[in-house]
Amino acid sequence: MIRFLSGFVLPLAFLVSCNSIVEKNPPPEKPNNAPAPVSNQTPTEQIPKEGLKPSGEGEEARVLWQVSGFVTGPRAAMDKSEAEKMLAKPLDISGERIVFDGKACEGVKFKSANESLGKYLKRVYKVAPKELDLADEVIEVIETSCSLPGFREYMRLGDGRLVIQVKGVFFFFAPNVNY
Repeated sequence: MIRFLSGFVLPLAFLVSCNSIVEKNPPPEKPNNAPAPVSNQTPTEQIPKEGLKPSGEGEEARVLWQVSGFVTGPRAAMDKSEAEKMLAKPLDISGERIVFDGKACEGVKFKSANESLGKYLKRVYKVAPKELDLADEVIEVIETSCSLPGFREYMRLGDGRLVIQVKGVFFFFAPNVNY
């Protein structure tokens, strides 16, 4: 009987001692990479203050999005060659910052809502989804306090692409990272 207990007690004592070592040295905590909360302010409260205007250069930005295509709207004030120069330009949206085309907005507040693409395009741009080679779907409309062209309000399509409108041209951003 004593032989059985000693065979059982020694491994048990070893496990208890290992467990106490683990408790004394817990693994380091991972940094909190949670996205910034969405602001519930009304758009009139989101007008950029002097410090929120585009600032600085964006050369250190990560490339999370890239202009992958464009569609010229019926009343475009930008010619095709100018729009083609935008292709492959990088975009980074993170926390409270938007960096695009070498310019950055700092301290950006975001507010989003879901809406029908058809209703949104008709109300805001007076175009139909088929004019942009899109099908009507529910999209996310994101309002910001950023004054960079096209980023005061932009769209996120169901396939993850972002869409901005600048001078009547709709630019599509494909994500460089798959989530």
